[in-house]
Amino acid sequence: DTLNDFADNIIPMTKAPHKVREHIRNLPEGHNASAEKIALAAQKGLDLLPRQTIVVEYETGSIIA
Repeated sequence: DTLNDFADNIIPMTKAPHKVREHIRNLPEGHNASAEKIALAAQKGLDLLPRQTIVVEYETGSIIA
């Protein structure tokens, strides 16, 4: 059947694993950084503005269907 033929021809794409550097992220309206993230930023000499948080370095990359 046509739907199964289509599904058999899907080739998953991969996103190469890579590191995302530490950065400040702007949060959506109504969200604020946790006390933990505010303290982490302060330890690094950073002052977060309202609706900002710090994102620690992480690795990403996977199969995208």
